[in-house]
Amino acid sequence: MRLHGVVLDDYEINTDKDLSYGWTQICPLCESKFPQRGIDRYSGHGICGVKNCENNALHYLDFNKDEVKEMNSNIERNFIESFYSFLDAHAECNLANPTHQEEPSIEIQTEELKERLDNAESKLEDVESLTDDHESRLDTLEMQDLEERLGHLEESLEHLTKDVDFKREIRSLLEESLEESLENLTKDMDFKREIQSVVNESLRAISARGQIKIYISSED
Repeated sequence: MRLHGVVLDDYEINTDKDLSYGWTQICPLCESKFPQRGIDRYSGHGICGVKNCENNALHYLDFNKDEVKEMNSNIERNFIESFYSFLDAHAECNLANPTHQEEPSIEIQTEELKERLDNAESKLEDVESLTDDHESRLDTLEMQDLEERLGHLEESLEHLTKDVDFKREIRSLLEESLEESLENLTKDMDFKREIQSVVNESLRAISARGQIKIYISSED
């Protein structure tokens, strides 16, 4: 796994979602290769988690998933391991045969190592290019999925807006109908009051005439 461009060969991925994505231990010499915000100082132990570093670790380093670049390509992983194995074997060969007469000169060895290193960097660039293309395709697919979801949301919102407008129209019609009914009811009540008033006046007039007749009859 690669963290901020540095290859790790010893790390842990947390299964608890409340914690950071993962952690490793680092020595003071490798400390400067990483951002300082994730370093838990003077709490680490064991061997440094950086590839080919055998120093004792002094700190822990927590990291998030967006800081990690997984070495998904078997070609990249196998090549890096083979390259480091070659360097180790070459160093052991030099130590075991320091005075071998057929040993190539330092200049030739240096040129060979430079050539191998250039080839290694070229292959790494090719692998990184493939990885970037893969990530670009994933980003494109994610964008298409997001645009699709956004389209569905806009469509749902449009239907919801139409429903709200329809409900408003129904409510407006109901309010107009209620106002009209109330107005008609008020008119009916006023009419009934007028009729009642006329009837009462008529009854009073009839009652008054009856009293007059009774009074005349009593005088006779």
